[in-house]
Amino acid sequence: MLIVSCAPRSYQRAQVVNLHLHDNGGGETPIVDTYLRIHVDRLIYIGDCGDAKHLSIPKEWSPGNNIDVSLKKSRFYVKNPSGKDYACDILGKIMAK
Repeated sequence: MLIVSCAPRSYQRAQVVNLHLHDNGGGETPIVDTYLRIHVDRLIYIGDCGDAKHLSIPKEWSPGNNIDVSLKKSRFYVKNPSGKDYACDILGKIMAK
């Protein structure tokens, strides 16, 4: 018997290190990727949060601000002020200085 748990995510505080919007260039429909770096404990996570046109970037994502995040395997989830989660694929992590 398989039991699936839908437990709510647990969040922790993280500090925004950097928010970078990368324009992938021309074409009829330009794609602007959103990269977010967050500092959690001793690590800095680099996440790809997707195309900026499909994402309302909260002002809380400014460098130095604290945000709520949930770390799960290859993604982190950022809770915005309205309570919605943004999923960001973890591209890498580095030790914080």
